Amino acid sequence: MSFELSPLAKQIFLKGYDAPMQQKTDTAQQMPLFGMDLYSSQMSPFGMNFTSFQMPSLNYSLQFDSINNMFSSMQNMMTQYAAAIQQIMSNINDITSKAQATPDANSSTPAAANTPVSDSSNKRGYNHKYSNISVTTKYTGTAEELNEHLKGKGLLEGKGEKLLELQEKYGINAAFLAAIARAESGGFSSTNNLTGITNPGGKSFRKFNSVDECLEFTAKMLKEDYIGRNLTTIAQIHEKYCPIGANNDPDNKNPNWGYVVGSCMTEMTA
Repeated sequence: MSFELSPLAKQIFLKGYDAPMQQKTDTAQQMPLFGMDLYSSQMSPFGMNFTSFQMPSLNYSLQFDSINNMFSSMQNMMTQYAAAIQQIMSNINDITSKAQATPDANSSTPAAANTPVSDSSNKRGYNHKYSNISVTTKYTGTAEELNEHLKGKGLLEGKGEKLLELQEKYGINAAFLAAIARAESGGFSSTNNLTGITNPGGKSFRKFNSVDECLEFTAKMLKEDYIGRNLTTIAQIHEKYCPIGANNDPDNKNPNWGYVVGSCMTEMTA
């Protein structure tokens, strides 16, 4: 069946219909998608390099012999446009991922967590100068000496004797337990939750009737869920107790946890 579009339809749908076939094909292949120049620097507002994009050729014919042919050709054209868009989005995602993974030479952001560190230390991540400190080695000082370190530390002040009691009961270094409380709360909490214990699901913090109850709960948990599973170093406990990238850490403070805990612990054992 022969099919002929009206002049108006030709103008709307088949711009360049009367041009020679080779010219129309070349035009289709060179036409920027939706009028955008993908190779322009104006397309790189975030400093991303788009010159690596490989734009697929949109090679379609504008000669139709029937209504079915017309719709089939239009469908083929739209399929190619959709494929082109999908490829562009895939390339953008790849470039964005690489940009995020590549450190800025002018940035002051510390090295990755598993980068070897010196005594000057990377203060973020699981690997730092305090990483391998054992939390099962006993604090050998007295309650009075521990209390000297806890002066001015809020609700932790005067808890040296309780911490030593928990050390004997659960095998947790008393200074390490105090260091967790200092790192998590600084020793201050309206709910007596000094150690950052969350309710099941991790969306809210647990309330305790007293500081002693909180310290006891934390020491028992560390004994059963950490030491009982051979997680005995600061780095091993950090990875489970306060994991980097946790959903409840929107300010990205968790990478500092192990370093802060280790620093507080060694300060109290010096």
